[in-house]
Amino acid sequence: MSNTSPMGLCVFDGLMITSGSLLATFYSTLLSIYYYYKLHENVTDEAFARIERKMHYFTASVPIILNTVALATDSIHPSATGNVCFYAPTPTGCRQHPEEFGECDANAEPSAALGVIASTILPFLCLAT
Repeated sequence: MSNTSPMGLCVFDGLMITSGSLLATFYSTLLSIYYYYKLHENVTDEAFARIERKMHYFTASVPIILNTVALATDSIHPSATGNVCFYAPTPTGCRQHPEEFGECDANAEPSAALGVIASTILPFLCLAT
């Protein structure tokens, strides 16, 4: 993506990238949990099915919630190279070149920073299980 691309395309790109990375991480974790219980704890498929639906709901709801918050707080911005968009508290370059990237919104930074932290810590916690 270049700096001349519409901002709506950047936001859509950011939503797809973050959703895909979160879903891939969570479903990998879900498979790890399934095989742990299947192989080490000898849990039957019927017994595991009781919690499986809850795990799917959690896996699908986290990216939806994070992306909704990101859209509401306007916290999806282009990277420094302008090739990809993802969670970021402010547009890259707004401090150095406000005429090109727009003014930095100091009020958006704390709430957007929470989204950035959540989107990076949750996958790492999943990988650690």
